[in-house]
Amino acid sequence: MKGVKRVLKRITEQIKSVHQDEQGQGMAEYGLIIALIAVICIAGFSLLGGGVKNKIKEASDALK
Repeated sequence: MKGVKRVLKRITEQIKSVHQDEQGQGMAEYGLIIALIAVICIAGFSLLGGGVKNKIKEASDALK
């Protein structure tokens, strides 16, 4: 989870720097949405555990 916190901190710092410029407001909003989606995905993978991992591996193997 330390890696996730580090990534979120970096994203928020970048959003703050972009948000200081009024033209960057839309980018800041998109950045927040992407960060939220990333957190939801990470939480989902953590909660669902090996089931998701196995399905992703099966899909990957099927594409080979």
